[in-house]
Amino acid sequence: QSFGLKLLIWLSHVTGYSDGLRRILCQVGLQEGPDGENSSLVDKLMLSDSKLWKGARSVYHQLFMSSLLMDLKYKKCFAVRFSKSYEQLQNDYVKDDHDREFSITDLSVQIFTVPSLARMLIIEENLMTTIIKTFMDHLRHRDTQGRFQFERYTALQAFKFRRVQSLILDLKYVLISKPTEWSDDLRIKFLEG
Repeated sequence: QSFGLKLLIWLSHVTGYSDGLRRILCQVGLQEGPDGENSSLVDKLMLSDSKLWKGARSVYHQLFMSSLLMDLKYKKCFAVRFSKSYEQLQNDYVKDDHDREFSITDLSVQIFTVPSLARMLIIEENLMTTIIKTFMDHLRHRDTQGRFQFERYTALQAFKFRRVQSLILDLKYVLISKPTEWSDDLRIKFLEG
């Protein structure tokens, strides 16, 4: 484990000044494995985020930031994969006991605040609907009239609800920049969301 962490730290450092190595690392990390969808190294790391310890999470998140998120082409590929796994990643985060800064979900700000990426994800991956659906799925506690019951949450439910509120921040990030041009597809996806 120690060697693995040191290797990831070294890779993160080297990709900072080696453009070629960064591209190779991105290509290898995003390459689909033999199992098909969600089988790339990046997908496997994202989906196992909540099973890793804090130190490992921090190191590989830093590697993602110094490699995948530094090049617009790979940032777009990563954003699509992140969006496709968004619901599972958020569900894992809500069940996890680590702070958001140690969760892969914290990288949403790096993706959703880029206006061109946000619009692309809204149109192609139906991101707004995914965020809102994920949020609503976590609000299961209702009274007999169908209203949400926030004040009757147990301490554990209140803790989880505070984590669920991060979804609202993600929605805010996506909506932070008003589109200059509204295509028909963008209009439709906004209304669906």
